[in-house]
Amino acid sequence: MSAMIPAPAPSDRPRRAIVVLGMHRSGTSLLASLLQALGVDLGPDLLLDRVPDNEAGYWEHRGIAEAHEEILALLGRTWYRPEGLAPLPDGWWRLPELRPFRRRLADIVTAETVASVGPWGFKDPRTVRLLPLWREIFADTGIEPTYVLAIRNPEAVAKSLAKRDGMTPAAAQLLWLEHTLDAFRHAGDRIAAIVDYDAWFADPVPVARQTMARLGLAWPADAAALEAVLARIVRPDLRHGSGTLPARLMPEVRELYDLLRAAAPDVPAAAAVAPLVARMDGARRLLGAWGEHLAQHPRHLAEVAGLRQEIEQERAGRAADRAAAAAAAEGERRRADAHARDHAELQALYAALDGRRIGAEAEIAALHQRIAALDAAHAAAVAEQGRLAWDLDATQRVLDQVMPDPAAALDQIWNSTSLRLARPLQRLLGGRAAVERPPTPTAEDQARLAVALQQGFFWNLTGPLRAAARLVRGRRTR
Repeated sequence: MSAMIPAPAPSDRPRRAIVVLGMHRSGTSLLASLLQALGVDLGPDLLLDRVPDNEAGYWEHRGIAEAHEEILALLGRTWYRPEGLAPLPDGWWRLPELRPFRRRLADIVTAETVASVGPWGFKDPRTVRLLPLWREIFADTGIEPTYVLAIRNPEAVAKSLAKRDGMTPAAAQLLWLEHTLDAFRHAGDRIAAIVDYDAWFADPVPVARQTMARLGLAWPADAAALEAVLARIVRPDLRHGSGTLPARLMPEVRELYDLLRAAAPDVPAAAAVAPLVARMDGARRLLGAWGEHLAQHPRHLAEVAGLRQEIEQERAGRAADRAAAAAAAEGERRRADAHARDHAELQALYAALDGRRIGAEAEIAALHQRIAALDAAHAAAVAEQGRLAWDLDATQRVLDQVMPDPAAALDQIWNSTSLRLARPLQRLLGGRAAVERPPTPTAEDQARLAVALQQGFFWNLTGPLRAAARLVRGRRTR
């Protein structure tokens, strides 16, 4: 589907319908696709399948087109068959057989005009033949219709129908004449604009502006975007054939086309079209009985029955396709719900894991702090150990200087007269450990013990005696 330029939302959305009228192969599909791009909502169910004779799709509302086919088949007026040229019976739209179709179409209009954001519309070339029925549907639903008529050179239309349907030029021209005059018979005062197919390819922007103005659509603020949309839709490669109005074109057909082309995009006055309508109405009265004969012909009735069966089969097939599509959509929805639940669970798991990660990072940071403290304590201990080792080495050096032979010094002190004289006093004071000599210690312990004895109480107590002894020894030597 072509990109659509959003129309500005109205403050009070009107309940109206924009209806594209025109003969088959007259550019109604191109006009409908452009209206969609200009902001007209054509509904969700469009016939957009690419086919050789219409590569861009038909842009017809599927439900409305199917109902139109069934109505024309019921009335014996299938448009592309010979009986399609015959006028419809008088008062045909009030037949009891058409009441279900009237309700069906009214339901489509009501549902889609309510659901649409902007103006709603539809396109089907068969609409122009069934306008009396549509006038009553619009009256029943309270919808105000606005019509836009698509025209094209009748010769080009005839060539296209001959190529696609094998139709003769005379039949194609008469169909073009009937479809176009029916628009003026039943909707002349409500036709807002006439759009010439060939004008799109000459200069599309002015044609778009004029069409939007006559339909009451706001021109978008981004004109460049609209021009880009027009360039994508109005493609020269989709234009198949043109007409040159040869002499064999029927006079009435030439007259009407010249009149409409000269007036476009305006609508010619009713008085200008009235003579043609009067002439054709006389011919229609003459052909009325012949049309009923064709409608009741056994071969035709059999063909109509076959067509109805084909329509029912097609409807059944479409219903099955819709059911399958609905089932597939439901399956996709369930899978999407499951994915959403899984996503939510994963998000919760990710959140929990993230919380655990944050906690672990906090624990790691605390451990790093403890390790740093332990490293600092270890460094302090190492420093203290070094200091103690240095002190020990210094002490050892002092001991080595003061007492080179600790064992001999200890024996000398232990066996000295001073310590022997003080032993009774030591025992008296209960110092057993000080009286008895310990087992042979290491050299370092011996040195320390000797220093301790020299600095002890009892050694100091006998200091005067040692001094007197030294004095006596000195006198003897003299």
